[in-house]
Amino acid sequence: METTFRIAGVDDIPLLMEMIRSFYREDHHDFQEIKIQKALREILSEREIGSVYMIESDQNTAGYFIISFGWSLEYFGKDIFIDELFIREGCRRLGLGKKSLEFIERFVKENNFKAIHLEVNKFNIARKLYESKGYMSHNSDLMSKRF
Repeated sequence: METTFRIAGVDDIPLLMEMIRSFYREDHHDFQEIKIQKALREILSEREIGSVYMIESDQNTAGYFIISFGWSLEYFGKDIFIDELFIREGCRRLGLGKKSLEFIERFVKENNFKAIHLEVNKFNIARKLYESKGYMSHNSDLMSKRF
């Protein structure tokens, strides 16, 4: 099975929206189609804030991930936040999540980032994968406020 990763473009928005809708349904997020499309267009056009990647397996789209770029004094420099990582239902348990993390980690090392952060639901089965790859919970919670 050949797995490749490519940066998404505006032509990918319909397929991304389909996958995002599935992910949000599974993870119990509020799917706000218009706002999500606007945000996707923003990140696809402003590469300095992050990137959207399509995960392709045997020339079929198997999922996507979104990374955003930041900076942290606590981590001594540039960091990455894995905003979303989604593998389609029929493509799960084939190692694509692991391959995606390995791809992101290579990107981090090649571009001198200092840390990777992600958020995972306590009941998400991918939590075991993240822990096996060295990701750990902290004694703090991610807190958010929308504007």
